[in-house]
Amino acid sequence: MGDGAHMHHEAYKGRILDNEFINGFDGSHIERPPKSVLLDNISESSLLLAAGKYDYCNSRGIAPGAKVGSYYFFDNSDHTEDLTYLICYRSDKWDISILTYQNAACSGRNCKYFQPTEFHVSIASKCLYHSSNPKIIVVPIPTESATDVIFAPPAGWPLIFTIAGVTNRGMPLNHAAEGTGIFMAAPVAGIAPISGADAKNPTECIENFTSPNASAAIFAGGLAILKEANPNLNLTDLFFITAMTADKVCPESPLWSKNSFGLWFNRKVGFGRLNLNKSVELARNWTSLGGFTKKTGMLSNINHILGNETESFRIPINASENDTVLFVNLQISGVKLAFGSLVPHLISPSGTKCEMKLLTYGSRYLNITNVTLPSYMFLGEKLNGNWTVEFRSVDDSHKGVLLHVALQIYYTSNRPQHSPRQKTNGPNPYQPFNSSSFVFSETKSVMNATHPWKTTFTSTRNINESSHILCYLQGTQNISRTKVQCDFVDNKEIHLDYVPSVYRTGLPMNFVVESLDPDFHFSSFLPIEYINAFDDKPGIISFEAKEDGNCNFDIDSPLSLIIDNKTISANHRCILVKYSLDFNDTIDDGYSASLTASIINYDSLVVLNRTFSRNVGYFKWSSVVPDSKKFIFQLSASSDNRNMNYFKSITLDIFIEPHEGRYSPPPSSFPIWNMLLIMTMLLTLTALVIKGLYINLYLTEYENIQRNEISIIFTDTRKPEKEKEKNKEKEKRKTKKFKFSWRKKEVSSESSMNIPLVI
Repeated sequence: MGDGAHMHHEAYKGRILDNEFINGFDGSHIERPPKSVLLDNISESSLLLAAGKYDYCNSRGIAPGAKVGSYYFFDNSDHTEDLTYLICYRSDKWDISILTYQNAACSGRNCKYFQPTEFHVSIASKCLYHSSNPKIIVVPIPTESATDVIFAPPAGWPLIFTIAGVTNRGMPLNHAAEGTGIFMAAPVAGIAPISGADAKNPTECIENFTSPNASAAIFAGGLAILKEANPNLNLTDLFFITAMTADKVCPESPLWSKNSFGLWFNRKVGFGRLNLNKSVELARNWTSLGGFTKKTGMLSNINHILGNETESFRIPINASENDTVLFVNLQISGVKLAFGSLVPHLISPSGTKCEMKLLTYGSRYLNITNVTLPSYMFLGEKLNGNWTVEFRSVDDSHKGVLLHVALQIYYTSNRPQHSPRQKTNGPNPYQPFNSSSFVFSETKSVMNATHPWKTTFTSTRNINESSHILCYLQGTQNISRTKVQCDFVDNKEIHLDYVPSVYRTGLPMNFVVESLDPDFHFSSFLPIEYINAFDDKPGIISFEAKEDGNCNFDIDSPLSLIIDNKTISANHRCILVKYSLDFNDTIDDGYSASLTASIINYDSLVVLNRTFSRNVGYFKWSSVVPDSKKFIFQLSASSDNRNMNYFKSITLDIFIEPHEGRYSPPPSSFPIWNMLLIMTMLLTLTALVIKGLYINLYLTEYENIQRNEISIIFTDTRKPEKEKEKNKEKEKRKTKKFKFSWRKKEVSSESSMNIPLVI
C-alpha cells in the first residue's frame, strides 16, 4: 500500500493478483502507477525485495513464491489518501500488508503529534484486530524524525510490526527514529543504495532503495516464509517467533536491556535484526499460543500538578498466571502536557523498567490533552500484578497537570513453550580496522577541548570525490561513538573547527574516519590524547547573542564559566552557546543521548521554545530570543537513562537590556494649535455638562422635598390648650396612615426652644 507498482513487472511475473492492482482514490484497475514517469516508486521496489524472483537485478526476493498486489494511495505529490480509508482496504484479499505510508504533517524534522482521538485505533478494527483472522501489517520506521516514540499512525497502534533499518554491519541508520514502539529491525543498505524494481519499465531495475521501506519489505517477505513453514501460525505467534530468534546487533551498546522473560531490547532496533533461518527453525516446532485479548487498568481523577520530584502511580492488573504480555500502551490525559519535559517510566510487576519518553519539536504549539505511548519491551512477561508509572524530571519547566493514567495491555492466555534464542555474540560494527587505502600520518594526536584541531593523511583516491564518509570520536572499548563535523582539505588534511568539550581529561578515545561508499570502503582510527580544561566545573562557558544575519561562532572568543546570569540585547535573537561536561565515555549517537536546549518563561515556567542537538559542547539556535524582560535558558539531558551519560540541568537567567517596544503610536496629523483649540473646547464642554448636571440634581432634590409627606411641626407652647389638642389629633391621624410630609411653618421670635419632633 503506497505509491503503486507495475502490474506486469518481470520481478514477479506469473504471481500477480489480477484484480488487486488498484487506484485507491477511485477504485479503478491500473496496470502501472500514474506518477511512475516522474519518480521511482517505493512500492515497486518493496515488492521486488519482498517477493521478487531469484537472481533478479543482482538481488532476490525473500518470498519468491508469494502472490502480490498493489494499492495506489501515495502519488509522489502532496496528495495522499486518508489513513481511515486505506488501512483495511480490501483486507479480505490479502494476508500481509506493507504500508509505506508517509506522515505528511512534517516539515523537515518537525512533526505534528496526532492525538489518539484524531486517528483512533478503531480504524483498524476490521482487519488488524479481527477476532478470528487478524491481518499482518508491516510499517517502516522513518529516518530524520525528531522523536523517540513513533507517534504517527499507524506505527503507534498496538500489534503493528514496526520495523527499523540496520546496515549490513549491524549499525542503526543515521538519524533513525527510536523508541520503545519499535518492534524489530531488518537489513537495509543505509546510505549506499540497493536494487529496486523500475515502475516505468517492467524489465528494468534501479539502484535507489536506501530507506527503512526496504527493511519493512524484507521483514514482510520473512513473515510470508514463516506462514509457509507453519500455516497454523497466527499474529501472536509471529511476534514471539521473530523476537525470540533475533540477532543482537551492536551487542555492546548501552541501549540494550533485558526484560524478565529473557528478551534483549534496544530502543533503536527493538529486539534486534531478523534472523530468518532461526525463525523458520523455531516456527516448524512451534505450538500456537492462540489469539489475543486486552485488559485495561486506569487511575482516574488524579488532578495532580507534576513537579520536579519523581512521582509514582500504581495500577493493579488482575490476571491468571499464564496470561502473557504482547504489547503495552501507556495512556496519559492531562492539561498543558510538556512533551520534552514529560519523562514517564513504566515498571512491570517483574521489575522491568522502560523509559517511554516522547520527543518532538512541534508539541509546544499544540494544546495536547491525550498522549499514547507504545512499548514492545514487555513482550513475554507475566501480566498479573502491580504496574507502576513513574514521572521523572530532567529539567525545571512546567510539566502540566495529570488527570488520568491508564494501561492498555494486549496479551495471550498461554505461555511460550520455548525460551528466547537471541544471538547475543554478533560482530561489533564499531570495531575499526586500519586500511592501506586511508592512512593517518601520525600515530597519536592531542586534542584540546573547545579548540580547532587538524591532522594529515594519505589516501589512494580523492576523498572529496567519494560519498558517505563520516568522522567520529569513539571510546577505545568500541561501545559507543559520537559523530563530529570534519572537513577534508586538499586531500591531505582533516580539520575540526571545535573539539567536543563534554568529556573528562584523559578519557581514552580514537578519532575514526569511516567510509560507507561501496566502492571505497574503509574504517581507520587515530589514538587521541584528550584534554578538557573545563571538566572540573561543568557548565556554560560561552553564551553569545547575535543578529540572525550575523550568527557565527567566534573561534577565538574568550571562555570562562558563566555562573548565574547573562544580559543580552533585544535585537540579538540568535544564540551561540559553548558548554563543558565531564562524561566518562563517548556518547552513543542518537536522540536518546542528545542535548535538550530550552527557553522557559521566567514566571510561569512554560517552555517557550525547545530544540535537540548532538551533545558535543556547542550549538547555534536562530530566531529564538523571546519578547520579554527575562527568561530562563536551560540545558538538560534528553533522556533520564543513567546509562546514556545523564547530567543535571544547567541553567542561566537571561536578562534583556532595556529597550523601546517594538510598536509606537503613529505621529499626529494635527498641528499643535489645532490640538490646543480642541482641548480648550473639550474642557469648556465638559464644564457646561457638569454645571447642567448639578442644576438638574438640585431641582430634582427640591421637587422631592416638596412631595415628601414627613411632617416636622414647630409648635408654639404659649398657644391655647385647645389649639394644642387639635394639632395632636391631626398628627395622630397622619401617623396611623403611615404618610409622611414635609411642611414648613413660620416660627415666631417668641417661640420656645422646646421643639418636639413627631413622626
